[in-house]
Amino acid sequence: MNTSAFRVVRRVALTLGGCLLTACGDSNDATPSATPSVVLSPTTLTIAAEVNTGSFTLDPGGAAEAWSLVATDSWLNVSPNSGTGVATVTVTVNRDGLAPGSYTAAVQVTARLGSPILPVTTVVAGQAGPQLSVAPASLAFGTAADALTFAIANSGAGTLTWSAAEMVTWARVSPRSGTGPATVTVTIDRSLLSVGTHTGTVRVTSNAGAATIPITVTIGAGTSPTATPLSVSPSAVVFGDTETSRTLALTASSSSVAWTATASAPWLTVAPASGSGSGQVTVTLDRNQLGLGLNTATITLTFTVPAGRQTGANTLLVPISVLIPGGGNQPQLAVSPASLAFAAGVSQGNLGITNLGADTLDWTVQTSAAWITAAPASGSGNATVVIAIDRNHPDSLDAAGTVTVNSDGGTASVPLTVVVGPGGGGSPALGVSTGLLDFGGSSTQLPLTVRNDGGGNLSWTATPNQPWVSVAPGNGTNTVTATVTIDRNQLGGGTSNGLIQITSNAGSATVVVSATQPGGSGTQLQVIPTALLFGSSTTMLTFTILKVGGGTLTWTASPSQAWITASPSAGTDNQTVTVTVNRGGLGAGDYNGVVAVQSNGGNANIAVTMTVP
Repeated sequence: MNTSAFRVVRRVALTLGGCLLTACGDSNDATPSATPSVVLSPTTLTIAAEVNTGSFTLDPGGAAEAWSLVATDSWLNVSPNSGTGVATVTVTVNRDGLAPGSYTAAVQVTARLGSPILPVTTVVAGQAGPQLSVAPASLAFGTAADALTFAIANSGAGTLTWSAAEMVTWARVSPRSGTGPATVTVTIDRSLLSVGTHTGTVRVTSNAGAATIPITVTIGAGTSPTATPLSVSPSAVVFGDTETSRTLALTASSSSVAWTATASAPWLTVAPASGSGSGQVTVTLDRNQLGLGLNTATITLTFTVPAGRQTGANTLLVPISVLIPGGGNQPQLAVSPASLAFAAGVSQGNLGITNLGADTLDWTVQTSAAWITAAPASGSGNATVVIAIDRNHPDSLDAAGTVTVNSDGGTASVPLTVVVGPGGGGSPALGVSTGLLDFGGSSTQLPLTVRNDGGGNLSWTATPNQPWVSVAPGNGTNTVTATVTIDRNQLGGGTSNGLIQITSNAGSATVVVSATQPGGSGTQLQVIPTALLFGSSTTMLTFTILKVGGGTLTWTASPSQAWITASPSAGTDNQTVTVTVNRGGLGAGDYNGVVAVQSNGGNANIAVTMTVP
């Protein structure tokens, strides 16, 4: 990708035409103006331990509408995997080589009128031991939510050990691994998304099964920073067990939009490599170059429009993944994020390496240019690799490169882009390095980077809502890495949660702070979810209080604002709390508050956001 010292390289995720399941419309609506959509029945599929097959009906929205199917995991097969019009699809599970436990995967549908995902769950029977379960089975962020949670539980006996990783560039999971029950937060970055509906997955593996959790997010008209002159469908490609090629459909706003397509890995080729206007790009996979495990790469679409017109974003990224099955205990490589973008003034970032398999993962990191370094460059198991760039190196003006992770559990090629030169024209855009700071049971300090992902100057302030959290510096201009410190002397036993509210001249962001304090009664508090988003019309939502460990959990729930009520406001052990908001007497605008849960097993804050139209 060619750049100059005055050109800002920005990355956005991709518009995936379609919707989750039946969200585009009701196929039974006889109104002439109803919009056709892809409909699946049922919308989830469970295959019991004593059977090997199940089925669902696919209606692509018309007798002449073509469709294709891909399973996200190698133990899942679909037949037929392509066709035209309404069809009954048979789903078959292959339990050979799978350890006892619960497994969840998905069937991805690709069609002109939508690309829904069908979650599929099955069980591998065996001797008594740990058993993985996740809830909910999918996460729908809609048009407003930026963070949602899912629960990992052990529904069997023994110790459950698990790892989690996101499979798209615009989502992050935290924590990434653990033992026993846990709440995992999935945070999305809407600034990387264009108008439309986007889908992806979060992958959870364990010593007692695996789960693939579909995630969807919708960016409505007027909420995306810029309109995109070029869009692509699908927005991510998962190659099936035998597939060697897939087609990307490019939709351009005009025939004058010129584009190029490049692959980040040598085992991928694209044709044609350039063009203009709408068209198709064929992505071809060379399976002979792949190792066992999960192999990931990225197709980068770079486009330009004639001078004098609104350009919008100039780069689209399409994540590519293919799983080469091996033995049941083989290591599996996952990296996060799937791409690296260095904002103006930023010279280093983190690349997470996670082993989603059982055996030990051995890995090495290579960079495509002398101005990109990785430390450490090799290792075993889970790790965080620091990727640094030398902005003074003359070749760094190319502002593009690749970081490749090779392992005995697959390969991953991560594209890297750089904003050359500080500031620049245009408006500032607020970004943060993470939506969750998890201090665990011993850490007291963690870094938090506040970024200017746009032009101009960004002025920001970071304000914690808990006395045991502090941020230094608490304000700044443009990109700054601050230090977040917690005072463990103010924490009770169990898990405590807080928030850091970042306000700026380019919007706001919320960072969740979580810490676990060993000791106490042995009882620990968990809350699901950690945020309630009421939007402009909803008046009632719920969250769940869960007790982890022995003893009795005693808790209270206290709203921070008069327009919020919580019922019940106190209790013991597990219970569902109903939160109600009252818009009466409030002026138009956005409102924020919290429901503070205090207990003998830790404290938590449930973020509450509401809009008065």
